[in-house]
Parts: sequence; structure tokens; C-alpha cells
Amino acid sequence: MMLDSMCFPLCPSFKMVEVQSIKVLCTVTSRFAHTVMTSKALNKAKSSQEIFFEVELPKTAFITNFTMEIDGQVHNGEVKEKENAKQEYDQAVSTGQTAGLVKASGRKMETFSVSVSIAAKSSVTFILIYEELLQRKQGQYELLTRVKPKQHVLRFEEKIRMSSKKAKINLFIVSCVYRKKMVAPSTNF
Repeated sequence: MMLDSMCFPLCPSFKMVEVQSIKVLCTVTSRFAHTVMTSKALNKAKSSQEIFFEVELPKTAFITNFTMEIDGQVHNGEVKEKENAKQEYDQAVSTGQTAGLVKASGRKMETFSVSVSIAAKSSVTFILIYEELLQRKQGQYELLTRVKPKQHVLRFEEKIRMSSKKAKINLFIVSCVYRKKMVAPSTNF
């Protein structure tokens, strides 16, 4: 198994938004990967700010849940067929509603993005869960996670849990995260 964990999600457009944490937890059982990405941000400004949450996902992955928690209020997303989702996304954006959409961004990856307007001194937590059946390539499995914050992250944590005892596993972890406090990525076998 090859794990390429490169850079990830929250890309606020204003300096008054503080990315407090990014957590990536991936559990691999046999050839099935279950990934939970969580990111928390705080609007430190005296006015509302738009915050963008953007994650690159493998094209073979499927989103099973997306949730936003804004000041204690939970907002659950709906996963829909791509064609219907595009129409509803365009309609929601044109009326100023919060919406997210998955778009292709390369040969192996797609981009999930959502933006939300957050009130002054308020926080938002994004939780994205996706799953993937890993494909064998030249006798190995490849698991891709991309972590691309576009500003400093106060706390970054990445954990990979694997329960496959039979497969030969090669593990490569590379994180490109701007952070003030580092929590080293860990693997549990």
C-alpha cells in the first residue's frame, strides 16, 4: 500500500479567519479505506467572512457524509447524483445559499468544495467522510489523501490505521501543512 498524503483543505479568503485544526483519520480494512477529514476555523473579524472548504479526493472515492457545525448548530449535507447536484448547486449559489460540489481536477483526483458565510467571532467545523475500495497496482495498494491548507494551521493531526495482515504494505507520508504546532502523523498496525 502506498500512502501519499500531500497538502489539504481549508482555504479562507480573509486573514481574519484562523484555521484552528485539521484532522485526517483513515482506517484501512482489507482493501477498503474509510477516511474522516475534520477542519475547524474561527472568524476573528468584527464582520461576517466567507470561508471555503476544499478537499481533493481520489476519483474512485465516494462521499458518504458531509456535515458543518456552525456555533453548535449542525447542518447535514445531502449526497446526490452528479448531474442533479450540479443543477441544484448552481441554483443554491445564485440565491446565496451554502452549497458544495465535487469537480474533477486531474487524472486521479476530484475536488469537493463548499463555501459558507460565518458571522463575526463565530466558528465552523467541517466534517467530510468518504470511502474507497483500493485497487491493486503492481502488487501494491495506493491510498491518496491530499491536505492543502492555504494558511497557517494551529493543529494538524493525521492518523492511519491498518488492519490488513496479509498484504505487503509500503507506507509513504508527506505532509505540506503550514502550522504553528505539529502533531506527527502516526500509523497503527
